[in-house]
Amino acid sequence: MSPLVINALVSVLFKPDTEATGAAAAALERRSDWEFTEEEERAVTSRVCGVASHLTELRFMLATAVERTPSIAKYGMFSDYGMSENVENDPLAQMNQAECLLALYILHKENAGGAAVDFLDAERLDVLAGLDKLESTHGLYSSLYC
Repeated sequence: MSPLVINALVSVLFKPDTEATGAAAAALERRSDWEFTEEEERAVTSRVCGVASHLTELRFMLATAVERTPSIAKYGMFSDYGMSENVENDPLAQMNQAECLLALYILHKENAGGAAVDFLDAERLDVLAGLDKLESTHGLYSSLYC
């Protein structure tokens, strides 16, 4: 299910005028070889719309996590998190950003860590999950943007 959400998110994030619900529906339709339950369809739509509705905050969280991990800059791993300067023209970086934003949503918004994030490698997952150990980025985000 996560690959469908990630593909839909790439459309929402990087294609102008792509609406979240429509992107989720299109992703589900393209998978005509697979029958989804109503619950699975709702989960796909909920996650795409959830990331889209929290996009500014999730991008702030991603930037914070990347900035606070010195090894990312040291080894030039920005693209692994979808944070490279040319992300608009790099499909792999776009997918990586969508994966990271989805992981942040699941970890910190959807049910605060209850669901497994099984689509992300351990290194990136550690960086994103590590936000729990830092002071609240939500508080910082709220003070800056709300």
